[in-house]
Amino acid sequence: MPIAAKVMGYTPRVAERMYDTLMMKFSTDGKFNPQAFDTLRESFVHMKTLDPASVDMSKFYTQKFLPKSA
Repeated sequence: MPIAAKVMGYTPRVAERMYDTLMMKFSTDGKFNPQAFDTLRESFVHMKTLDPASVDMSKFYTQKFLPKSA
């Protein structure tokens, strides 16, 4: 954690808290949350990074390498 803190420009304690907060948001099964991609799409449109009509978030990820559900 000291290296990450130094790279980010934060104290090790702040970096630890950021890590603890963000790790809870990661997928535990490797699958993507479609709602999260909708949020990303909306943020890109809001920042005028992408045109709303041209955004197909499914082109940015794949789940074909994950085990099939039972």
